[in-house]
Amino acid sequence: MERAMHVIVILAAAAFVWATGQNLPDLVASRFGASGAADARMPREAYVRFMAALTAIVPLVLAWLPGWTIRAPGARIKIPNADVWLSHDRVEGTLDFLSIHFGRLGVLSALLMLRVHLLVVQANASRPPRLANGPFVSTLVLFAVGLVGWIVWMNLRFKRPADGE
Repeated sequence: MERAMHVIVILAAAAFVWATGQNLPDLVASRFGASGAADARMPREAYVRFMAALTAIVPLVLAWLPGWTIRAPGARIKIPNADVWLSHDRVEGTLDFLSIHFGRLGVLSALLMLRVHLLVVQANASRPPRLANGPFVSTLVLFAVGLVGWIVWMNLRFKRPADGE
């Protein structure tokens, strides 16, 4: 059920990018320099297609590819205490956790793409277009914190087997 929710969230983020992108100007300021000033533009249709695809495809690959590859015959999985967690009686639970956990990474990356798109929409609402650097940096910091949390969560999960598992 959680894996299905990951896909729904990712696809909803891409659909939101598509819908909100329709209100952008014909020529979208799509790249910004360190000062926040626009330094590249692209046609709205190209921007919307690119950003919607980026918001869907990269997160879906992050969410699903590891889940498929870890279940392949002869897959090599490197986790702490692998001998315990990949033993016959725990392997299915371990693979399920990893699949779901990578789905969470996909959602995190979709939310990053969605936030960047919203900042681009906001930047294009001003004349001349200008990206708000504070919110952009905050977004990157929050993504980095989420990524570190994701890594820590996975490592803590496999640090050592809990009693009764």
